Amino acid sequence: ASALTGDREVCIAAGMDDYLAKPFRRDALRLALERWVLDQPAGQIEKEVNADEAQAVTFDRSTLDQMCLNQRSGAPRIVAALINSYSADAARLIETLAQASGHSDASALAHAAHSLKLGSDFIGARKLARICGELEQAGLAGERQGNEQKVVLVRQEYEAVRRAMEAVRVEGESTRR
Repeated sequence: ASALTGDREVCIAAGMDDYLAKPFRRDALRLALERWVLDQPAGQIEKEVNADEAQAVTFDRSTLDQMCLNQRSGAPRIVAALINSYSADAARLIETLAQASGHSDASALAHAAHSLKLGSDFIGARKLARICGELEQAGLAGERQGNEQKVVLVRQEYEAVRRAMEAVRVEGESTRR
């Protein structure tokens, strides 16, 4: 579950064949399985994962779409509840980030950023999750400079995510009728 800088190297040095940090994305798990089960060349697979990470999107709705496919009758309600829960948590965590940054509380910053990163990645807010990951690393490293600007980026990106999720919610309500 650990995803700190250097954890991968420590695990590989200890004798592990590979490393997949949580929260992992389905594509990353698939690529790891292909690497070890199908014996595909690791270089090509790593290029695919790195290219995927470099193209972080504001909102990848594939997780929510998959829920709709798997839970046909109750899916719109489940997705709406998930969006509501994420929105409430995200708003609270963003305020915690702002306060922690303002008080130079690196530990609180790292904790709130980690929680928001996990929720954002699950819901499909890839770019927000990446920014939160950077804030988490800054907090863990005890960095106190430049975090206010990252919190501003988090707020801006969350607003874009919120609008995208609202469109998904409206779409789900219209298909329910």
